Amino acid sequence: VLALPVSFQRKLVEGLHMPVAILAGAGVAYLAQLLTRRAVAAGKFQVARERMALVVVAAVVLSIPSNALLVSQCLEHVRSNNETLLHVLAPPVYLSADYTGALHWLGEQVLPGQVILSSSLFGSYIPSAAKGQVYAGHWAETLDFPRKLGHVRRFYSPQSRADERLAVLVAAGADYVVYGPYERMMGWLDGDMDGQPDAVDLIAATGGVLHEVYASGDVLIYRVGR
Repeated sequence: VLALPVSFQRKLVEGLHMPVAILAGAGVAYLAQLLTRRAVAAGKFQVARERMALVVVAAVVLSIPSNALLVSQCLEHVRSNNETLLHVLAPPVYLSADYTGALHWLGEQVLPGQVILSSSLFGSYIPSAAKGQVYAGHWAETLDFPRKLGHVRRFYSPQSRADERLAVLVAAGADYVVYGPYERMMGWLDGDMDGQPDAVDLIAATGGVLHEVYASGDVLIYRVGR
């Protein structure tokens, strides 16, 4: 299982740390027994206790560096809201107030079976609130993610033509389109552009197919006209 060449490879061994920890504990106990066997046989129980304590302390000390490094990395990702992991499209740790409002609106308005087009970063949150389907969500839990990510980037790219965007809407079967900072960034990543991502007037850029139905700050939601 550990060697399967799939993107969600490590998720197949979730929970493995428990039996590994149990085996490690048994190994530490066995090592302590070996180191204290002669002392116990000679009746030197104080020496045996000291050696036992030494083994336990050594095991704890040896485990501290890796745990400290992991916690430090996690705290850094939280501090930056996972901006340090954008290169692997890790979803943000928390959403802005504008995105949170959009999420609540989708939860109230979207019907089962309807499809929402957004960045994968925001799309990872949508299934927790809305009854519909997200086109591109979590990178490891979205089927055919690379192809769908290409569609998302093409749709939001300032360099795309109207017919290219319409083709993405048809391919996705989208009923709603979300447009905010994460979506602008996804479009920006599609090309070799410098600086900050430019905003796109999606209504004009799709020939009037989209109709604005929600706005909060810099986050917009459009309904796809049929």
